[in-house]
Amino acid sequence: MIAAWFGVHRSTISRSIAEISSLLVDRGCRVRDGARLRTLSDVVVAAQLDGRGRH
Repeated sequence: MIAAWFGVHRSTISRSIAEISSLLVDRGCRVRDGARLRTLSDVVVAAQLDGRGRH
């Protein structure tokens, strides 16, 4: 979804996330191990499970 928003290939987003993952963890942004966030719905569900989404 993010790749589509920015008009780049999904591998670009994956590499970027890998590069900044430690920064995200330091700031409390975590995704369950093995979670694949391929759609906006996936992101919303992950946020709700983490207590960050709107209810």
